Amino acid sequence: MNQSRKKILWLVNWYPNKWDAFDGDFIQRHAKAAALHHDIHVLFVKMHEQQNGIGKEGSDDNELTEQIIYLPKRTGLLGKLQNHRQWKVHYQGQISLIVQRYQPDFIHVHVPWKVGLMALWAKKKFGLPHFAGYFFVINLATKTNQTVQSKIIGH
Repeated sequence: MNQSRKKILWLVNWYPNKWDAFDGDFIQRHAKAAALHHDIHVLFVKMHEQQNGIGKEGSDDNELTEQIIYLPKRTGLLGKLQNHRQWKVHYQGQISLIVQRYQPDFIHVHVPWKVGLMALWAKKKFGLPHFAGYFFVINLATKTNQTVQSKIIGH
């Protein structure tokens, strides 16, 4: 069966980055595997106390595009409110650019909180359906690991 490649925008809460090379490394491995069959664009916005100003990095090998935006993280109550607003503004701005340039078929969200809010926003603004997957490992009494996946499809 010959299926056409889909363009999928991945919104992630964790992803390997300059502050932590192992943060969400399982998500990166999943993205690389999915890119064998579909065109994947990963978007990750990372806030960190040691970040000065806005930073960006990424890679593009046609099948897998990784885009990371670094934002400074503020402290205190007012800082938390500013952090959320800055995070939201940057995610929405990048999603808008990606939708315009990349024209994804749908959005994939690994963990619904907080990027799931951005998927709902994109669904409302651009009419893009989204898919959310939740991954966890169960250690059974036999000491074997089994991955269980739960799926919710947004219409």
